[in-house]
Amino acid sequence: MILDKYTTFHELISEINSFSDIKICFGGVKEHNGITFVGKGLPISINEHEFNYMHDFIIKHKLVCGYELATGTGISALSSAIALKKNNGILLTMDNYIEDKIQEQQINLNNDDILTNSDSYNFVKQILKFYSLDNVELVVGNSPKDSVKIFDENNHKFDYIFLDCPKCDNDFERDILSIKNNLKDKFAIFVHDTHTFTEISFKLIENIFGVNIILIDEYYENTEFHSKRKYPLGLITNIEKI
Repeated sequence: MILDKYTTFHELISEINSFSDIKICFGGVKEHNGITFVGKGLPISINEHEFNYMHDFIIKHKLVCGYELATGTGISALSSAIALKKNNGILLTMDNYIEDKIQEQQINLNNDDILTNSDSYNFVKQILKFYSLDNVELVVGNSPKDSVKIFDENNHKFDYIFLDCPKCDNDFERDILSIKNNLKDKFAIFVHDTHTFTEISFKLIENIFGVNIILIDEYYENTEFHSKRKYPLGLITNIEKI
């Protein structure tokens, strides 16, 4: 397996395609280069540098309890679950798999149908099994209703959050308010697609957490993996040293 070092997506795609019956490839615009399913436009994963940045951050700061909103292809869940497992931690990851439903024109699929008909859901199960990630729980649901339900059913609070669902200010407000009371004293919240937000979301972060969002658009400077993205990854954290 290739995940004990910096993970390159060329290697990751090759390894996953060697065992999965659902094939993956690069997707997205040139500045992104995430992973998607062959023959489909959506969902598209985080990119290679985000994969490694979040993985390393979790390990470095000994985070142990994670929640991810919008599982998608499961590539971000793979990154965080591997890191959390190294810390003896767990990950809950939730998606409504609407992108699968839309592309298959099966808008009326219920949750039971998803378990058998969703490429995303079944792909994630395959990669979790291959990489022996028994610390992950897959949840089919919607924010905020099912997020709140998840938090109510679990006695632990979260120190790692990844929000890949919000694509506008209203979505972000909905999702951030649903998780803000279920955080540990020290936490890190990563937010994807920050280019879709306006000043409204950035002000909301200041008002709720008393910190500014950190926009991370450079990764592994002075290495062969250096990259600067047009759409930076966001990080909300009160961990003193990052």
